[in-house]
Amino acid sequence: MLIFVINMCLGQWEPDSLIFDISENDSLIFSTYPKNLHFYARNTENNLCTIELTGEKPTSSAEILIEIYKDSTLYFEEIISDPNFALDFDINAGMHSYDLVVYFEANNGEWEQLYEATDIICGDVFIIQGQSNAVAWEGWFPEFNSNELINSFVRSYGKTWFYTPNELHNKEFAIAVADSFNTHGFIGIWGLALANQIIELHNIPVCIFNGGEGWSEISDHIRDPNFPLSPYSIYGALFNRVQSAKLADKIRAIFWYQGEADQYV
Repeated sequence: MLIFVINMCLGQWEPDSLIFDISENDSLIFSTYPKNLHFYARNTENNLCTIELTGEKPTSSAEILIEIYKDSTLYFEEIISDPNFALDFDINAGMHSYDLVVYFEANNGEWEQLYEATDIICGDVFIIQGQSNAVAWEGWFPEFNSNELINSFVRSYGKTWFYTPNELHNKEFAIAVADSFNTHGFIGIWGLALANQIIELHNIPVCIFNGGEGWSEISDHIRDPNFPLSPYSIYGALFNRVQSAKLADKIRAIFWYQGEADQYV
């Protein structure tokens, strides 16, 4: 059985822990772990990303087997026996996909799968911000077909829409799209094109957060010092997403594209 422990904070939520009831008296808790389509930011000094897996087995004596696959080939494995564990796995940046699989030792001595996170990648993170020129929704540019730009190595996280902060509840990584600015993983037409150019030039996966808002003035994007994480503000909605993805200190560049509002500022 899988249980999410939820942390309610400032209009957002994210899973703090994964709790598995292995049996009536045995449990396993992951406090840090990757999810499906997880994006990790690379260390530019060594071109590596670190997957963290921490947790505890407070009532279980069963061993845990961790396997990591790189492009469907076994890359790393380790058996956990200690009741408390904190593991770091380094993966290479580049055009590779990783899967993490967790097994526990059943009473019959066989390994049974407990958890799986697929299609994990390692690369560089960017932000797009500004007015409608930054949003660049496909509906405003019917001459473009954004489906032609979709690339599994281009990711985003959550949704952009701040008028309805409940949309911030969607805190999962996604393959980036541009078909609607209220779509999970939306980064805009030129955001997708930019990401593909970066991949072509540098052979590195890309994650983009697009926090742009049509008809906005530059002053609308200013941080509220009294409530910087307000999900009702453009700044707060974007900061919520970047912080929740644990990528706030990993941004390589910010691309700002304004428009007619404040065009002379």
